[in-house]
Amino acid sequence: MIRDMEEEIEKMKKVVQKTVSQARYAHSLRTARTAEELCIRYELDGRTGYYCGVVHDMCKEMSDRQLISLARLDSDPVSDVEKGRPNLMHGRAAAVMLERDYGIDEPEILEAVKYHTFGKPGICDLAKVLYVSDKMEPGRQTVPADFWKTHENDSLNDLVIWVLEDNIRYMSEIGNDLSPWTEEFLFYLVKKD
Repeated sequence: MIRDMEEEIEKMKKVVQKTVSQARYAHSLRTARTAEELCIRYELDGRTGYYCGVVHDMCKEMSDRQLISLARLDSDPVSDVEKGRPNLMHGRAAAVMLERDYGIDEPEILEAVKYHTFGKPGICDLAKVLYVSDKMEPGRQTVPADFWKTHENDSLNDLVIWVLEDNIRYMSEIGNDLSPWTEEFLFYLVKKD
């Protein structure tokens, strides 16, 4: 359990700032602010959302070898998409590091960070918030100008479905393979609703 969230946030901001580029760090802070706002909207703890945004990409600029080594310490198999692009395992690696090196043992935080890249069926609401925040933070060039106004009254699941569908369309346009987790996540949410 994180006893002093503000102290932990400040500590991890320093860690992240030292391990990623300035552009990546700025993205992390925008993701953190977006996650905090969405957490408040959906009655989750805003500061926990902010924390997840700060740390979600802490391993993004590690070498493929480091990412593979860390990600293999969790319980999930390495997908074909991850084998082809090991940098996609940065969320898994970050979750391992948070638990192993920083003593974070809150399951929802670890789940949110671990699955923020692809999503996964059955993830908690905090993980859904981080997934959306990472993809739709205001610095992303692909975010429609009216996105937040258009979706301000959406349920969390409806918001995630829209982002998933948009992400799947985008990945198809640029010719990237899609993770089976992403497709399963969308199917799960559509079926659930």
